[in-house]
Amino acid sequence: RAQRHDFLNHLQVVYSLIEMKDYKEANEYIEKVYGSIASLGKVLRTANPAINALLQVKLAACEKAGIQVTLNIRSAWKNLPIPGWEMCKVLGNLLENALRASERLPEAMRRVSVICHMLSPAMMGLIVENRYDGQLSRREGKLLSTSHPGFGTGLLSVETVTKKYHGQMTVETENGVFRVNVLLNL
Repeated sequence: RAQRHDFLNHLQVVYSLIEMKDYKEANEYIEKVYGSIASLGKVLRTANPAINALLQVKLAACEKAGIQVTLNIRSAWKNLPIPGWEMCKVLGNLLENALRASERLPEAMRRVSVICHMLSPAMMGLIVENRYDGQLSRREGKLLSTSHPGFGTGLLSVETVTKKYHGQMTVETENGVFRVNVLLNL
């Protein structure tokens, strides 16, 4: 009800501004309202409040760092095959790595993409990708991260949790893009 009430108020303001032929003000008002609606709507789409909260915090950190984020949630992620706190560990580490790697780039290249989806009724997926500067951290033949020296345990943690729940994690690097795919069986 509250959202409907707010929507009607915003619509009345826009209508009045257009009637008064104050198109510039109407455009600015729409952009402000849309921006605040879009930032709320981006995150509140999964069925898991902890994941929603984590996404909200990480998106805010990316915004503060001047990183453009594309969030594509194609599934509500109901009935996760992994406890919510473990999924937060996976998603949190991937987003933190992407944020740290992106911060080292020129602002025009700072982009992170997150896709949460169902591949089939029996399998869910998570893809996090970011641009990076070509520097990768490795230990014992394993890729650790694209972030600063001293970091790097995030991907190992993601892999450990993913394997614990009989899933798989793959890492791809191509044309300056670092992509992590996580697949979990339901």
